Amino acid sequence: MASIMSFLPLNIKLAALWSLYSMARLGETRELVKPDIYFNERFCWVNGKTGKRRILLNDICLKVLKLASKTTNDPLKVFDLTNRRKAWERARKLAGREDLRWRDMRHIGATWLRQFGASDIKEIQVVLGYTDIGTTQRYAHVQNDDAIETLNKMPNVIDTKITDLISDG
Repeated sequence: MASIMSFLPLNIKLAALWSLYSMARLGETRELVKPDIYFNERFCWVNGKTGKRRILLNDICLKVLKLASKTTNDPLKVFDLTNRRKAWERARKLAGREDLRWRDMRHIGATWLRQFGASDIKEIQVVLGYTDIGTTQRYAHVQNDDAIETLNKMPNVIDTKITDLISDG
């Protein structure tokens, strides 16, 4: 992931980092609007495949959202996805990862959760917003703070230029 990120322009890199660390789908990233972000409560609402869903915000997501909100000219949208496909294809080619699709970041994030902290599949279910483990979800609740703590255990693939930018945000 780090190699692809290094070849992306800032606007697309921020959207990709968001998608990776929030595990948001491309459509959810594209449609995210500023009024649906609750920084203090550490979550946002997105229009998902099955309607509105909540995404919990780890530390990296919060920083990326703050910076992205400052760098877009759109008063409503969070991310500037101008030339996203072209930039993504170029970065994949330069990184030698032409097999990697945008949607794979959701799977990578979920895998990282499992590898680096989520001891319970229900935590991952909460983070991803899946509903097909409905019976389990009804009987076993995961607290938001536990899920955010798990999200913060994901590895850092942000280069130093971005780290400096989001540290100031």
